[in-house]
Amino acid sequence: MAQLYDEEWVLGPDKIHFYTRKYEPPQGIAEAKVAILFLHGFVEHVARYEHVFPVWAERGIAVLAFDQRGFGRTADGDATHKGTGRTHTTTEDQMDDVDWFLRRLEEWAPDNAKLFLVGHSMGGFNAVNFMCSPQSRAATLPKISGVVALSPLMGLAHPPAKFLRSILSIISLILPSMSVDVAVKPEWLSRDPAVSKSYAEDNLVFKRGTIKCLRTMLDGVDELNSTLYRSYPQAVPLLWVHGTADEVNSYKQSFDLFEKMKVKQKSFTPYEGGFHELLNEPHPMKETLMDEIAKWILERSATGSPEGAKARL
Repeated sequence: MAQLYDEEWVLGPDKIHFYTRKYEPPQGIAEAKVAILFLHGFVEHVARYEHVFPVWAERGIAVLAFDQRGFGRTADGDATHKGTGRTHTTTEDQMDDVDWFLRRLEEWAPDNAKLFLVGHSMGGFNAVNFMCSPQSRAATLPKISGVVALSPLMGLAHPPAKFLRSILSIISLILPSMSVDVAVKPEWLSRDPAVSKSYAEDNLVFKRGTIKCLRTMLDGVDELNSTLYRSYPQAVPLLWVHGTADEVNSYKQSFDLFEKMKVKQKSFTPYEGGFHELLNEPHPMKETLMDEIAKWILERSATGSPEGAKARL
């Protein structure tokens, strides 16, 4: 079977070599109607979505995906490229990386293609946070035609106690590279046992995270929930999706933040009984979601500023 993507190591911010994959429509990038920058979740990597991206490419959607700083192959490196170290990253670094990769996406995509930001879990938080971040607003943000947040991290379903958060903050200043176990159970991710087994056995899925990475991520989530969400540009359409049975990220906190956001065209889709990784759920849920995302993006690519932004509950 022919490989459906082009993989490349690219030299990005802070002289980091990032592992990337590009998925083109069958007739090539020139035929792309839309281009997506995809942001994966915490302690995972883009190869876990290789069943998703070709489906979108078949619909005329080009996809650029990369293992984020501190994760996947970017963290480990290879015989030629030095890795960053596992979860050696901060939310601030990730915002810079998203900005840099959006510029690369713009260079790669055809001039008439609309650009979209799509993220899962931590990546969903990164996507929304980027749109609200002062770092991003000047040049890059106006080029984004829409955002898709999948099971975004807007609060943990099983959050640590407040005193543990306080200890985490103190330790992160003294021992930022100290790592702790990541309390995500494989069986929380999908109702498909094969997905849980694959996750547990995947050497590129890290089971530990640095104190600094965890602190900056959770602090960033708190800031987004309290005040920063108000900075989201009202004219940029937003599709927000969450499984009602998510045991990793809080469905309630996710929906509550969505409700507060003042966006002209926004839509919330609850997937009843869906676990955390909706794109890895059994048939027909994952196929339904892939189709929903493709349709939503293509509609906004065709019309520029479509109607129909009410939340769907």
